[in-house]
Amino acid sequence: EDAFVTNYKAEIVDPIMKTGKFTLVTEANVEGTSGNVVFMIRDKDMCVDVTAEGVSARLLVLEGKTYSIILTNAIPLVKGVYVEMEEEINTNVGGAGASLEYLKSEKVGIDGVEYICESYQHPDGTITQYYFKDGKWAMMGTVSDGATEIQKIVEFKKGVDDSKFTLDGYISLNELENMGK
Repeated sequence: EDAFVTNYKAEIVDPIMKTGKFTLVTEANVEGTSGNVVFMIRDKDMCVDVTAEGVSARLLVLEGKTYSIILTNAIPLVKGVYVEMEEEINTNVGGAGASLEYLKSEKVGIDGVEYICESYQHPDGTITQYYFKDGKWAMMGTVSDGATEIQKIVEFKKGVDDSKFTLDGYISLNELENMGK
C-alpha cells in the first residue's frame, strides 16, 4: 500500500488552537479509574480540571503564576483551597506553536475501528499522534521513551469558561491553616 499524506491536524486542530482560546476535554484512564480532564487555554493562561474518584482538582496558570487547587464544598462559602507552586508550566500546549515535524499518516485499527493517524515529532523526540475519524479529532497519542499513551478526545472547541480563570472565592492553604489559630 502506498504511503499517503493527510493534513487533518492543519485543517481541524490548528485553526482552533491558533485562536489562543480553546477547550479540550479528554478521557483519562489513571490506574484503572477513568475521569475527564478539561483543559482550557486562554492566551498565556491555562486551566486544567481533573476529576477522578470523586476528587476534583484544578491546575491554574494565571498571569505567569501556577496554582494547585483542590475543589471542595466542605468549607462554607469557599470553593476550594489553593497553593502557589514554584515550578513554571509551559502553556504552549498540543504543540500549537511548537515546531513539529510531520512524520507520517497511516490507517490504524483500534478495537475494530479504523482511524487516520498523523504522527508529528517534537524537537525533544516525543511523538504526538493525532487520530481522526469521520473528519473529527477522536484521540491523541503521546509516544515517549517507547511507551504510548492514548487519550480519547471528548470535546474540542473554541472558547473557554472565563469563570474558571480566577482565585475569587478560593482560599489559600496558609489562610486556611491560620483560621483555626
